[in-house]
Amino acid sequence: MAYRPSQRRSFEIEPTEPNLTPIMNLMVVLIPLLLSSAEFVKLGVIDLNLPPAAGPLQASVKLPREGTRSLDLLLMISETQFVVSCSLPQAVFRNKQQLVILWDAKEALMKLQDLLYFIKQKTPNYYRNRNRIRIQASTGVKYQLIIDVIETARTIKRKNSKTLLFPVVQLSAGVL
Repeated sequence: MAYRPSQRRSFEIEPTEPNLTPIMNLMVVLIPLLLSSAEFVKLGVIDLNLPPAAGPLQASVKLPREGTRSLDLLLMISETQFVVSCSLPQAVFRNKQQLVILWDAKEALMKLQDLLYFIKQKTPNYYRNRNRIRIQASTGVKYQLIIDVIETARTIKRKNSKTLLFPVVQLSAGVL
């Protein structure tokens, strides 16, 4: 049986408004959650000074003043050892080794920290870049070891107080 056209027109669809309450509740919860998680991400960042990019847009380099010395402390990491070099006279290192063998990582990091503390103590005040260390890692070195070395080179804990060693860390662009 066919419906009459008049009955089809009698059903009018009322316009309905969308219910925005659940979406608003979701936004009230998500916005503070995202803002608070952004702070946690910031805490996990390690400040590094990467080597400058070479190119024509590079700013002019300031030349050192005459009569000042630079420490030029370099720590080279290979898979088996740490090698420390700097511009201090060799007479300073008469009783110290500049080579730390990496058999046990914790022990090697402690020896490295002692060596860096010794260098920090023996560096005269007239040296430039007394707070800077360059780290150069060979291929095959684990990333966690590089992070541990960076943390080791920044501070040392002596007599229940933290002492700054070399807080400005630069990663070198060279490969061993």
